[in-house]
Amino acid sequence: MPLILSLALIYAQMLLTGIWVGTTRSNPTQVKEAIEHLNRDNLGRRLLYGDGKELPEIKICRWTATLQDGEEGEIAPADCAPDLLDVAVHTSDPQNFDAEPYRKIFNGNVEHLHICRHCTPHVVIDASSDEHATTVSSVWGLMVLSLIRFNEQSKQNFVKMAEDFHETINALGPVQLLAHGFAAPVQFSYMTPALAITLNIAGLLLLTMWLALRAHRKVLDYFSRSGALLPMVAATGHGTFYGALWLLTFARVVAFLLASVPLLISGFTELFPTRTLPEIFALSYFGISLWALTLTASLSLATLISSISELKQRHNLLSFFYRYVPLILCAGGLLIWSVSFLFDSTPAAFIRGIVTVLPVLGLGPVLLASVFKPFSALLVVHLLASLVLAVLILRNNARWFAAHLEEL
Repeated sequence: MPLILSLALIYAQMLLTGIWVGTTRSNPTQVKEAIEHLNRDNLGRRLLYGDGKELPEIKICRWTATLQDGEEGEIAPADCAPDLLDVAVHTSDPQNFDAEPYRKIFNGNVEHLHICRHCTPHVVIDASSDEHATTVSSVWGLMVLSLIRFNEQSKQNFVKMAEDFHETINALGPVQLLAHGFAAPVQFSYMTPALAITLNIAGLLLLTMWLALRAHRKVLDYFSRSGALLPMVAATGHGTFYGALWLLTFARVVAFLLASVPLLISGFTELFPTRTLPEIFALSYFGISLWALTLTASLSLATLISSISELKQRHNLLSFFYRYVPLILCAGGLLIWSVSFLFDSTPAAFIRGIVTVLPVLGLGPVLLASVFKPFSALLVVHLLASLVLAVLILRNNARWFAAHLEEL
């Protein structure tokens, strides 16, 4: 179940990234292509009508008053069979009511617009007074209303807004931040693709860290509950056995990575079909590899520290400390690093560099190193420090593991 849940989160993450990247595109051609795609295949219309294509020209249906058995009523025109997914406008004079504004709003997304006194589809607009009000009687009616973002007038406004914004961007040119302590300027104008990929990779690594902790606990529980823990440690030695626990944990995590990494790659290929990673990040393959290795080492160290809480689960205070201190340190380091940008000075750059090289504390700056490009030496120092600290923690954990087997 954790594996299935993680894959679902990765898929949801890619969907949200696609929506975010689509909404941040300012090129008028891209905006127009996105709108045309929604016209061809809109998910809301597919759910409501079974087909995502734009509907034919909306039909205006003006109901006529009737008198039957002494009671007043009204009937729809012969060619306007009422449907619950239609939209009704209530007015006291259906025959003379100006329906043109509502035709523009719902055209292409609703089959019939009923101008009547009392008809009741799922969406009813009360226009009988100066203050209009809309009543929706089902979730399907809400979905009908959600489609009005894609009417003809809205689409034209979206394209016009994109054209105006594109003219502004062309007038300004590329926007970049020159700050002390970075190897290259931060390209704000081209940040979206790099930031999107960075956040997705970070989400993948965080899920990997969570699965590793879950797997580590499950492997420990398996051996302790089966009664094999003490005999196997005695037979193999505590160092060998504890290393084997992490190998089993690693095997479980690899299963997740083998399923999720291709999903991410296919998603990135679809989002950015004409651009390679070096073009998106403005880094060489060496720079991307160094960043990925440093980020992996830093997150692995945080996972090892958190895993101590699983070994010391009977010590509530210590377990809480080791579980949440890495998160607190990471958040604190990122806060200090962010606040330093308020001061455009060499000391501020020095503080950013110190935070970046520190294990765990510098996890946030290392994560953003694909966008805010620090000097490679800082990443190398962070990488080496994380690896050394990870080895020391593993040795310490193995000794503690051997001395407290009865507590597991």
